[in-house]
Amino acid sequence: MNTRQTSDVSIVAFWKSINVWIIPVFASILLFISTPYVGEIQKIIAHYTGKHSDKIIFSFILIFIISFMGFAFWKLRWKSPDKYLKFFVIVILYFIAIRYFQNPNKRVRVIEVIHFIEYGVLSFLFYKAFKSNQKSELSLANFLFPVIIMSIIGVLDESIQWIVEKRTGEIRDVMVNIVAGLLPQILLVLFSPFTKNWFYISKKQIPILLRGLIGFTVVISIFFAFAHLGFKFKLDNTVEMVSHFTQDQLREINRNPLITEKIIKYMNSKNAWNPENYYVSEAKGHEGARNKSYDIGRLDFAYRENEILETCYEPYLNASKAWWEPEKKEAAFQLINNLQVKLYRSPVGRQILFTGIDPRIYWIVVVFLVFAITKL
Repeated sequence: MNTRQTSDVSIVAFWKSINVWIIPVFASILLFISTPYVGEIQKIIAHYTGKHSDKIIFSFILIFIISFMGFAFWKLRWKSPDKYLKFFVIVILYFIAIRYFQNPNKRVRVIEVIHFIEYGVLSFLFYKAFKSNQKSELSLANFLFPVIIMSIIGVLDESIQWIVEKRTGEIRDVMVNIVAGLLPQILLVLFSPFTKNWFYISKKQIPILLRGLIGFTVVISIFFAFAHLGFKFKLDNTVEMVSHFTQDQLREINRNPLITEKIIKYMNSKNAWNPENYYVSEAKGHEGARNKSYDIGRLDFAYRENEILETCYEPYLNASKAWWEPEKKEAAFQLINNLQVKLYRSPVGRQILFTGIDPRIYWIVVVFLVFAITKL
């Protein structure tokens, strides 16, 4: 074989190695580009379907998933009983996951559940791409890589949603994305043949997986420091809160007599989008956490939620008439005085957090991990 023929073979081999990556990479880019417009699409659907839009979207998702699995079931014509059992196991897992994230306590929007379709297809495409470039036998690495990649894409997707107008990136939606990318790999594991080297990860695969894991830790740390923690400030000596707004902005909102009127109009129509929407979302998160904490007997948490509501979200309380009953406030106040300890709250609502953690810690983690990647 002469030099030219060798060169041609090398080019063909190189093209084949990258060709399988084109579709999943292009699909990922398309997902990022379309992110700012998903809200508009949902508005169009709501315009024609009215209050039933969520049910229609949710039904479409279920029909698509069931139809896809039914097609696979018919196409493969499985004959062994164990594959029937595996098929129903994955159907049940999908059902549990969707129902879990649609639980009212999780408050994940219906439109986010469509990621079970988007991320499911993407996860399968990345699996095919990674597998085609591996010369070794099928092993655990073939399934771990797509999960890691989809987790990174899921965080980046929510980061874009946090940045663009009319979208809100949340840590709960990140979890939806990760689970949506994980479920197809569970399906593939169930229907893949187990070999003696199934748990073996080659020396070439280890650095790839480590870089992926470190990359995920970097993006989730940045997301947590930026999107999830937001603007952090002290409310009093014992409570730290985080908001889309700075402390000065919240004071300005509370001083503006027109804000209450705007919030009332928004809560009645929910058509116009403006900065007050974040204000309402944050306030609703605190109100829900306050009421739930009181119901389960955590009066200390309930009191702090109410303090934030009364201090930073007075227009919302006026508009929604969600002021706390005096007897509940007094009971919580007595308990909080008796405790005399610092208490911090976990994430509540959109970009809301009580925390004793300084966001700069996450940047230290990020710098360290980026350095670690360069040394792999």
